[in-house]
Order: sequence, then C-alpha cells, then structure tokens
Amino acid sequence: MKMEKPLIEAEKDNNVQPINPAVMQMMEIRDRILERTYYPAKTFVEKIINARKARRTVTSGLNLIRTKLYKRASIEFQVAMELNEDVALKLLGEEFTSLEMQSDPQAMLSIGLILLQKRTEDFALANSLGNFARRIGEFKQANDLYRKSLRIKKSYVKAFYNLAASMGRVEKYDFDIKASIEKFIKSDDFILPEYQINENIIEEIAHDLREKKNTEKENRIKKLMAEKEKKEAEHESYEVKRLSKAIERLAKVSIEPTYEEISATLQKRVSKSRLKQSTPEEVAEYHGEYFNLGLYAYIENDPEKALECFTDLQAQKCEIEHVDMMLALVTQIKTNAKEAIGLMFDLLSKDRYNRYLNVNLGLLYKKAGNRLLAAKYLAIGASFLEKSDGLFRIPDMIHKADEWYKENKLKSALRLYRIVAAETNNQECWMNIGKIHQQMEKPSEAVKAFKEIIAFDPESEEANVKLMELHDMYCQKAEEVFHNRKFSQAAAFYERALGAMRLPKTIERTAAVYKQLSKSERADELIDELDNIHEQEKEAEQEKLRKEFIVKGKMYMKRKAFEMAINSFEKAFRMKVDKDVMMSLAYIYKGMNRDQELSSLEYRWAKMNRYEDEIKRKRKEMERIASAGDDADEDES
Repeated sequence: MKMEKPLIEAEKDNNVQPINPAVMQMMEIRDRILERTYYPAKTFVEKIINARKARRTVTSGLNLIRTKLYKRASIEFQVAMELNEDVALKLLGEEFTSLEMQSDPQAMLSIGLILLQKRTEDFALANSLGNFARRIGEFKQANDLYRKSLRIKKSYVKAFYNLAASMGRVEKYDFDIKASIEKFIKSDDFILPEYQINENIIEEIAHDLREKKNTEKENRIKKLMAEKEKKEAEHESYEVKRLSKAIERLAKVSIEPTYEEISATLQKRVSKSRLKQSTPEEVAEYHGEYFNLGLYAYIENDPEKALECFTDLQAQKCEIEHVDMMLALVTQIKTNAKEAIGLMFDLLSKDRYNRYLNVNLGLLYKKAGNRLLAAKYLAIGASFLEKSDGLFRIPDMIHKADEWYKENKLKSALRLYRIVAAETNNQECWMNIGKIHQQMEKPSEAVKAFKEIIAFDPESEEANVKLMELHDMYCQKAEEVFHNRKFSQAAAFYERALGAMRLPKTIERTAAVYKQLSKSERADELIDELDNIHEQEKEAEQEKLRKEFIVKGKMYMKRKAFEMAINSFEKAFRMKVDKDVMMSLAYIYKGMNRDQELSSLEYRWAKMNRYEDEIKRKRKEMERIASAGDDADEDES
C-alpha cells in the first residue's frame, strides 16, 4: 500500500497546493476541543464497559473454579485483568481471602498466581502459593514459588523451611517444620547407634574399673596409715610429715577410669571372642564386641582406632546394621565432609526410611555449610521420628507396638505396626495389623492386611487360615440375609467373602444371587471365572499326570525297558508340546533303528509347533482387540 507523504514533503511537491492557514487553525481548535470533551468521555465510557466486562469475566472464572475447571478459570481471570486490572485485582483479592476458597488449594493457586503477577514483591504471597501447590502435589511449581519468595526476601524463614520440606516431600508447612526438627534433633552431634550385646557395656566396665581402683586406693591408704602410725610411735617427725603428704595426695587421686583403661578392657573382650567363632552366634558376638570397641573409640575422639575397627568389620561382611554408617562418620573426621556425604547418600538410597541416615546426613550437610540440604534431610528425619514416637530403630518400634498390643492399646499399636509394615513389609506386623482390625470389628481392613502377607508368601498357613475365617464369616452373613430375601445385601457379603478367598463354591453361590437380582452381566462374569478355575484345575491334573508319565519313561529308559518307555513318553508327548520329551523319544527311536516312527515323530512335532504358534497368534490378536476396545471406552468417557 502506498504511504501518504508527510505534510512537509507535500508542501515541497509543486503539484500539491499548500493548506490554507485558516483551515489548519480550525483543525487545531477542533482537535483541542475533542481532547477536552469527546475523547475523555469516550475513554470514561470504555472504562465503565470494561469494568462491567471484567466483573462478568471474574464471575465466570469463579463459576469454572466451582466446577473444578481451573485452567479455563485462569484464562478468564487473565482476560479480566486485561479488561480492567483494578476491578479484577479487587475481586480476586476478596475471593483469595474468603473462607470459602481456603479449602480448595487448586482454586487458591489459580487466583493467587494472577495476584502475584502484580504483587511482584509480595514474598508472603509467593510462599503461601507454594504451600497450595505442594498440597496438590505440584512440587516443582511449589519449589519455584518458594525460591521466588526467597529471592524477594532472603531471610524469610517460612519459605526456607517450606522449600526444604518440599524437596524432601515432607507434609509440614511453615514454622511446623522448624518446630518438628527442633523437637527431635536437639543438637548438632551425630545420632549414634547403641552398643551391641549389652547397651550398658561402657557403664558396667567403668563401674568395675572404678571399684577396682577404689579398692586399690583404699588398700594403699591403709598401708600408708599403718606406716605413719609406726613412725609416729618411733618419733620420726620427718617421715610422719612425708607420709601424711603422701596420704593427702593419694586421697585426691581420681578413681574414674580413663579412655585407655576402658579401651583396653574392650580390646581384651574382642581378643577373647575372636578365638571362638565356630558358630554364627559366636561370630555375631565377636562382631558385636569389635563394633563396641570402634564405637567407643569414635565417641572418645580416636578416629584411627575407630576406622580400623569399622574397616575390618566391613571387610568381614559384618551384619551389624550401622557399620557402614559409622565408617562414613569416621570418614568425615579423617578426610572431609564431602566424601562422608557421598557414602551416607549411597546408604540412604538403599534404605530411604532409615532415621539414623536421614538425620546424620542432614547434620553432615550442616557441618559442610549447606543449610538448605541440611534442613531437607533433618525435616525428613524429624517427620519419620514423629511417626515412630521418636524411636530410631525398627526393632524398638516393633517392641513398643507389641507392648501396646498386650496392654490393649490397639490404636497406638496399630499406628506403629503400620509404619513398620509400610517401611519394611514385615509379615509379623501385617499379621498383627490384621488381628487388631478383627478385634476392632473391621474385617475388610483385616482382609487387606492378610492379603499383604499372601502377596509375599502365598503358602503362609496362618494368613490363609485367617482369610478362610473371614471368608466363612462373610458367607454366613450372606446366607442369613439371603434367607430373609435381602438379595442385594447377600451379594455384597458374598463379594466380600470372595475378596478374602475366591473359592469355586462361593463364586457359584454369588452368581446365583446375582441371577436372583437379574444382574446377568455380573453373573456371567462369575460363571466365566468359575469355568476358568475348572479349566485350570483340569489342566493342573493333566500336567500332574503328564509329569508322572515322564518320570515313568525315564525310569523305564534306565531299566532299558524301551517299549514301556516309548509308551509313557508318547502319552506325555500327546498331552503337551515338550522338546525334552520329543528328544527322549527321538533318541529311543534312533537307537532302535525305527526310522518310520522317527519320521512320524518329526512330522507330529512340526505340526504341533505350527498349531501352538497359531494359538499364540490368535491370543495376541484377541488381546490387541480387547485393548483397543478398552482405549475406545476410555476416550468416550
């Protein structure tokens, strides 16, 4: 498109007549009048219209939020901001502080992010939005918001601890995180394990040494006193004075055992137990004594001795849980924190719930000057300790839960058993969880607990017995309500019985109840399942018989009863494609020069393989069609 020439250029053009000055003056007057009257009026009207549109748009966005359409709501709020920023901010600010929205973190986040665009220096808002993001599982977004808050105000403690908790997936917020850490980690000293075999070993050794030294001291004082009395009788004043001072000095001598004395006693115990390692119990005792020597050396700041002990134990593949952790802590003294952190991190990657490792890793980071990672692992450790009532060791948790169980404090016991079961999959804990749920008359929860055991040990006799008890209980209830013609309740009880044990008789009975309810689809599903069970039972019986034929065939081969071996192997071969059976038959036929039978065998083998391949192909095709149908159903829904 051709551009119009500027007025100055137009004047230069000889073909264009200059504009009349009077006309130009009139145009200027008109523009000034419009600027003072029309344009302001027009802008004012547009503002009013846009303000109304902004209100409607915000209302539309809030309605979308109530229907959980958060992304579309955010778009509406953004449009409202473009129409009239002041109106949109006022309305959204009111909604953000309203009690109605507080219970919906996704809604608060959708509104708050719009507000944050304009309140760019509001560090408290950024922190609050981080909390809302964390509550809906958006940890990356939460971390970004906490970091934004800290960029605005570096000293903002809430955002710092929230970032640490978010990085560690700890479900605590603001000052609750700091309070939790301070409650369970009271100093910067590393959390050390207890002594092995006898946790009071050092106190007992110290007591024995103290008694021994005190006895020796008293005997020496008595001896000196007797000598002093003798010298007094002989009027030897110089000797009396000398002995009095010696007694005074001896009385002031401490009887407290030194590190060297206690360490020497521990070393003797190690040397004694080293000589007896013929049984696993004796090996464990030797390792325990050696561990105690290393732990005491570490506590008394003798890293060389501690390193020697823990390195030897690691080389001997000692099964004491904390050897590797203690080696990492010694490394922190001997070399540097960075290497110790690497060792501790490797250990934690294999045992993420370990409370010792989480807390000590946090303390290592703290000593290395990394405040954020220190807070992260201390927050994780504190959260685990809070769940376990401050107990560090799994055996201690189980012991405490057992005590509560015996005292009939079922809820407290259940809580600790659940923690141990979730962290270690301890089958005894799952068993106790199931039993407690039975006592609390929560059979459905009991079934879930016993099923956890079956998942790891399908042959568990105790778990299967418990599941059968629950199955029978549900069946009994189902029969009672069925006879009262309450078929829906009967079906519900039978379904729960099947959740415990899927017995053919129960499946058949459940299908019959659904037929009474005219729910043919569910009845057909159960009948199909029953048919599959019968088919599997038939296949299992057939497989058992086939294996018996194979065993007989091998026995006859050893006895060189080849005709009987052929008879047994042929029966097994006709039941299932089996290369080993085919090779045994081929070996016999070839050895007996029975070429016709060998050719027949090879033909049958090829035919059976083609049939098996075709069956597999059809099965895969059916699975593909079924999968495509499921995907289509999901798309429709």
